[in-house]
Amino acid sequence: MDGWIIRPSDEFPSQLEERDPLFHLGLDRDIPTIICDSAKEERISHGAYFTGEPRLRFLVLASVKYDTGVRFARLGMGDREPRPEFSLNDCDYLIEAVQKVGDILLA
Repeated sequence: MDGWIIRPSDEFPSQLEERDPLFHLGLDRDIPTIICDSAKEERISHGAYFTGEPRLRFLVLASVKYDTGVRFARLGMGDREPRPEFSLNDCDYLIEAVQKVGDILLA
């Protein structure tokens, strides 16, 4: 599985939101957001990460949050191949990574 970090852009959030369907996807969730096959997800299939490099077909995102519960970032894993069998039971590694990233950023 390839991994990517989705980095912030110099563009204003409203510009990103218009073009990037991932801008808000999953940010408000306490559990990871799983896209097993982006080709079957109309709401995101036109996004830059799916139509251009890295041409993701699979993506899982989890929110990093402050101790207060406010989410401020997402960490994700992706692959160029769909993963129809992937489920929340497979997200332990990502959830651990999100907790470590949050601890480091908030230290």
